[in-house]
Amino acid sequence: SLLNTADVRVKENLDIMERNVHRLRFKLLGITELYHDICGPYKLWDVSLLLLNASKTGDHDLVAKLWRSLIYRYVPIRSSSGEGQQFLRSKRSRDRSVNAIEVYERYNNTAACFEEASLWLPAMFKAVSTLGEALLGSVSFPGIIVLDELEDIVTTLRACQVSLNRGLLTDCFLDMGMSFGGLLELYIDLFDLWSAKKSPDKQLQILSSASILLLQWTDITMQRSSIGDSATFGRELMVAIRSGRMRGWIEKLRKYISSLSSKFSSINDASHRKLLEDTSSEFYRINERIIELTVV
Repeated sequence: SLLNTADVRVKENLDIMERNVHRLRFKLLGITELYHDICGPYKLWDVSLLLLNASKTGDHDLVAKLWRSLIYRYVPIRSSSGEGQQFLRSKRSRDRSVNAIEVYERYNNTAACFEEASLWLPAMFKAVSTLGEALLGSVSFPGIIVLDELEDIVTTLRACQVSLNRGLLTDCFLDMGMSFGGLLELYIDLFDLWSAKKSPDKQLQILSSASILLLQWTDITMQRSSIGDSATFGRELMVAIRSGRMRGWIEKLRKYISSLSSKFSSINDASHRKLLEDTSSEFYRINERIIELTVV
């Protein structure tokens, strides 16, 4: 019967686990053995990424799959909205040959609904930030892929009418030790990536995140400079301004805003128009701050 088959499978898995635990007690396993015999069977994606980093393995596709599998371990499998259901199906489809994730039913989040973000989003951000801090700067941390997946989740939640703070995702990356400039460049790269495959409202969310990041960066720098404290991020901002990199970033972001303005001119959505207007105003304030810092 099906029940007996399931019982046999559970017993086999427990026997394998017991043997592996015994091996770990009495033998120091190599990286290859740990990865294939322990991490793979038990879906320990975070440990797998740490092992790949330690072994200096540069398998880009494998690293990307492990990160996506880790992220979607925290994302619930059910949604109360049509948009959420479509999003989850697209991410968890077993037919995906590109950007696939490893689905493991034992770890599926069934306790919460996708729209109940407060029940699962903080744990996901904490896991990403902690692992990102350990892997930042290595081939085992593909920043653009991690940002792509997290922004896709956050923008979909907002499309499902879930209220989220605009800076919560940028804080996740800054907490792991990424620089303001490095993160801003990732957002510019992500907008280029999304411009051909995502809806205008999702593209707008990317520019909104970039705007919040720049406001935070310039605000902290101006506060610190007023008391004579030149912190690392303040020096990084001044270098970006004096080298012309900041001018290049701002010009790109303004171009993106202008492109989206034409797209939203025919869309009767007050919330999107307001966000577009707010983001445009924020870029104007950012430019004023940069001019002020340049004079100082």
